[in-house]
Amino acid sequence: MVALKSLFESWGRQDGVRTLTEKGVGKHRANPLVGTRSQHARTLKEELKTSAAGFFCTGKDRVYAPAGINVSADELTAVLDDVMNVMKSRGYRK
Repeated sequence: MVALKSLFESWGRQDGVRTLTEKGVGKHRANPLVGTRSQHARTLKEELKTSAAGFFCTGKDRVYAPAGINVSADELTAVLDDVMNVMKSRGYRK
């Protein structure tokens, strides 16, 4: 029986996860539907990358979750599409 890799391992452990989150945040900031939420704050970009990477590396929930900021279904879909596009561009499959 072949042991399956964890998601963390298949994404390249901490360095791979950090790369994915950096690319994902870059896509979000360039996305016209969601980018305006963070364009004004340079530190928000760094906090978002750190928080997202921390979530995927540790599995612990972060304050990063969009609770209370009125994220629409279209915005959430746009963010998920950005992440999926980054993953596809890096060779990850379903």
